[in-house]
Amino acid sequence: MITLLKKYYPYLLIAFMNPIVGFLFQRSNKVIYTPTDVLVFAAFCYWASTFVSNKYNLLLARFWISFFFLGVLNINSVIVYDTTFNVNIHDASILYFLNLMVFIIALIGFESKNKPVIRIKPGNNFHLNNPVLNLVILVFPVLFIISLYKAVGFLPILSGDNFVDEMYNYDYGALYGYKFICVYSFLLTVYFFKLKKYRVLNIIFALAILFISSVDGKRFILFICLLAFIPFNDYLKKLLSPKQKTSYVPIIMISTAIVVIYISMLAIRLGNNNVDEWLGIFIEKIPFGVEYKDFVYSFEKFSDTTVKNYDFVLSNMGAFFNSGMLNFFGFDKEALTHMGSAYVWMNAYNIEFGIRTGIVSELYFAYGIWGALAMIPLAYFINKTSVKLTQPGSVFELIQYAILYALYILIINGQATVFFGCLSMMLYVYFFKLLVNGIFKSERFGLYRYPGIQSNQLYYKLPEEPRQSGY
Repeated sequence: MITLLKKYYPYLLIAFMNPIVGFLFQRSNKVIYTPTDVLVFAAFCYWASTFVSNKYNLLLARFWISFFFLGVLNINSVIVYDTTFNVNIHDASILYFLNLMVFIIALIGFESKNKPVIRIKPGNNFHLNNPVLNLVILVFPVLFIISLYKAVGFLPILSGDNFVDEMYNYDYGALYGYKFICVYSFLLTVYFFKLKKYRVLNIIFALAILFISSVDGKRFILFICLLAFIPFNDYLKKLLSPKQKTSYVPIIMISTAIVVIYISMLAIRLGNNNVDEWLGIFIEKIPFGVEYKDFVYSFEKFSDTTVKNYDFVLSNMGAFFNSGMLNFFGFDKEALTHMGSAYVWMNAYNIEFGIRTGIVSELYFAYGIWGALAMIPLAYFINKTSVKLTQPGSVFELIQYAILYALYILIINGQATVFFGCLSMMLYVYFFKLLVNGIFKSERFGLYRYPGIQSNQLYYKLPEEPRQSGY
C-alpha cells in the first residue's frame, strides 16, 4: 500500500490541484484554476520523467515541473490583494509544458547514450594538495565583506530598515563583481568538514559564508551554495561511506532552508521584524513562483514580435565575455547586457527593477514557439553535467560541476544573462587554478590516493544495476 501511494501520490496531487487551490484561497473573490488539459499535460510530463535514470537529471526535471504549481499559487496569492490582476494561464502553461516535454524526451535520449557509471573504490583516500589556491578561495569571503563594508559604510542586511529601493544602487566595492567565488569558498569549507578537520570551525565558517553571500540582501549566490551542496555532499558521502544509501534528508533540509531564507530575506529587506507578518508573507502572499506569474502575464501582454530591443544571443554574449574582448571586436558590454530580458522587461513594464521570467519565456520571446527546440541542447549539457557529478576526475571538477548543476536548476526561473555571467566567472576560477598550478608546480588539484597510483587506477566498473532513482 505504501509503495503504491509513493508511486501515485504525485498524480493525485496533480489531479487535486484545483480543489487544493480552492481551499487555500477560499476567502478570495476570484480564484484562477488550472485548465484540465494543462493538468493532463503536467501529469504526462511527470510520467515521462519516470524514465529518467540519472538522479540529478530526475531531481532537476521534477523541480522544473513543480515550479509551474508554485507559479499558480503565486498568481492566486496576488489576486487576494490585487483584485484587478487577471490572467489566463492556459496558453502560457501549454507552452511551458511543451518545453518541458521536449527537454525530458531529449534527456532520456541522451541518457541512453551514457556509458555505465564508474565509481570510486570504497575506502579511497583523497586530498586537496594546492594550498595556495585553497587559501585564496577561503580568504576571499573575508576580504569581500571588508571591501563591501568600507564601500557602503554598513551591512545592509543588518540595517533594520527597508533598503529594497537602494539595494541595486549601492557601490558595494571593488570585489563585489567577484562575489560568486563565495560559492567555491562554501563548498571548500564543506569538503574540509567532511574530512573531519576542525569541524566546529568549518561549520562556523560555512555559516559565515552564507551570511556574507547574502549581506547585500540578494539571495542568488546563497541559493547556489545550497543547491550545489546537494550533489557535492552526495558524492563525498558515497566516497567516505560507500555502503550508505542515498538519503532524502539533505534535499529536505536544503529545501526547508531555502524556504526559510527566502521568506526571511524578503522580510529583512523590507525592514520587517514582526515574526507574525513573516509567517503571513509565506501563508497568504506565497512569494515563490513569482517568475512564472510574470511569464504568464508577459505572454498575454506581449507577443514574440512586440518586445522591443530584446536580443537573446547578443545579451548573453555581453554577459559572458569581458568588456576588453568585446571592445576589441567593436561591441559595448553594457549596451549588450541591456538587451537582456531583465532590462527589456523593466522598460516594457515601466518600472525601476529588472524582471525575471525564466528560460522558457526568454526563448519564446526570442524565437517564438521554435524556442522549445533549444531545450534539446540544454538537455544535452545538463545530462553531461549530471554524468560528471557521478564520476568527477578531481575534487575541483566536482566543485565546478556541482556549481554548474545549481545554475541549471535555477535557469528555469532566472535569466540566461546571469547564467552566462556566472559561467564566465567559473572559467576565470579555472584559469586561475591553472596559473597557480603552473607557478607553484603543485600536484593535481583533486583526487589521488598516494604516490605511484595512476588516475586510471582510481576507478573500477560495477555491474549495471536496474534503474532505481535515489530521489
